[in-house]
Amino acid sequence: MALKPFYRRAYDEILETLLSDGSAVFVAPTGYGKSKGTPYLKKRLEEEWNLPRTVHVFPLRSLVQSQMNYLRTVGLEPCHASGLPVEGKCPYMSGEFVTATIDYFSLTINRLPPPELPFVLRKWSYGHYEYPRANLFTSLILLDEVHLIGETWEREESRSREFLFASLETMNEFKVPFVVATATLPSKFLKKVMRKTGRAVVVCNNCYEKLGNKVVRFRDSDYYHSQLSIKWRTELVSDPIGKYVKENVESLLDEAYRGKLLVVSNTVNKAFEIYQILSKRLNPKDVVLVHGRLSSNDKANAVTKIESARVVISTQVIEAGVDVDATTLVTEVAPPSSLAQRAGRLCRLRMCDEAKVIITNAKQPYPYEQATLNESMEFIRSALELNSIQWRLLDNEGGISYLNLIEKVEGSVFSSSQYRSLFELLMQKPFPNVEDILETLKNYCSFVRDTNLISIEVDDNDFVETSLSWFLANLHVFARDGKLLVTFHRGDDREAKWVDVKEFENSVKGNECRGYYEFLRKNNALFATFHGEDLYVKGIGLGVGQWYGQ
Repeated sequence: MALKPFYRRAYDEILETLLSDGSAVFVAPTGYGKSKGTPYLKKRLEEEWNLPRTVHVFPLRSLVQSQMNYLRTVGLEPCHASGLPVEGKCPYMSGEFVTATIDYFSLTINRLPPPELPFVLRKWSYGHYEYPRANLFTSLILLDEVHLIGETWEREESRSREFLFASLETMNEFKVPFVVATATLPSKFLKKVMRKTGRAVVVCNNCYEKLGNKVVRFRDSDYYHSQLSIKWRTELVSDPIGKYVKENVESLLDEAYRGKLLVVSNTVNKAFEIYQILSKRLNPKDVVLVHGRLSSNDKANAVTKIESARVVISTQVIEAGVDVDATTLVTEVAPPSSLAQRAGRLCRLRMCDEAKVIITNAKQPYPYEQATLNESMEFIRSALELNSIQWRLLDNEGGISYLNLIEKVEGSVFSSSQYRSLFELLMQKPFPNVEDILETLKNYCSFVRDTNLISIEVDDNDFVETSLSWFLANLHVFARDGKLLVTFHRGDDREAKWVDVKEFENSVKGNECRGYYEFLRKNNALFATFHGEDLYVKGIGLGVGQWYGQ
């Protein structure tokens, strides 16, 4: 596979680090193409180490799909270890180019093979866990968009962050080659990551100076030239995003038809509010709504529509790996790493003279902490008093780099928690007690999330995946005369029946994770799907605008 010269140099540096250290970190700006070098690394490491496969791990299913699409365009045959309802599954990590979700990766490395998990939960079998682990441990593992796993903006204990460090330690212990890739890590967090890895290859001139010679920096002249030709204009607005959009519809539509408009809110309902305002003035083909409560089919259609739409309205789901290629961004304030990812959707493919970023206040802090949002606004305001903000480069060329904002707001030092030592023990113990691993999963729901993910059927074989916590908070909306319609799946057999809401609520009281697994056991089910057909609007989402569920 032929790489652009600047990609080639970056991946040659990564290759050299892998060969000498066994692992590497790759930090490059948004839109640089961090995921595109996987085939090149595979080819070179096949020559050097007879490497049989790569396993590319992403925090979002949409990124798994995007990487699979890319690999197919360059003539390769990828497969996926994920819950995506598409062809090409390899849930045991057995392909040559495996793309996986962090959920599948976390279960596999913890000896719980996802295809057999329902049977393991029922204690019908321990599963064939060493086969996928063997595939995993004889691969080059790439952990991509790692800032989303590390949750650098989260000041409290983060389970996914602890899983990240435990998995890095485990791969080190077992001598598994791996690469950690990101665009938005503060230096203190990067330093912690580098304790578990080799050197960091960074596309910059003089960033991360305090990390010394463990950072390999290089200035990609062609890339810098293309980015410095863009003039970034950043504006802070005191109004909340809904009010700002409503009062500036005409000018925003002008921006959309001169280029492309991206509007990002922090919640689904706020995104829908903005969609209602703008869609009245647009042809349906020119506007698209993207968020996490769309069904699988509607998500796929929305991602396809992004390319041709003039206006894209979204939540945080747009932050990683989606080529919106807009020219103007209107966004609610968020942690700087999130703002950088949102701004990173601008001018990715098209040549832009100017890119505009408008940051509004957030009426409610959810899902972030108010203190974090206040600091974001404060430091952005201070930066703008001195210079413009450079939302694309890691260096202070053409403005103050977004990395400076991340350092100011998200640069805290995180101490290890109980999760990390527990996860390391479960992953590394040579003679595992699967019962202990299973009990951990039942207590915590997931190794990377604070809740279970459940499926809600909204059309024939079309589902919305959402969190159990969100479903429980909105349970009254799904109930009909005090009952829930639930389909229980028992291997080849399935049964739809009405379940008393109080019975369901009582079963998940206390520890909702353990309670949910007990609910499945009582109904002799491997897994369950809930029903929300009458609450779904095609192209709009589940319950959006009808009731408040964030």
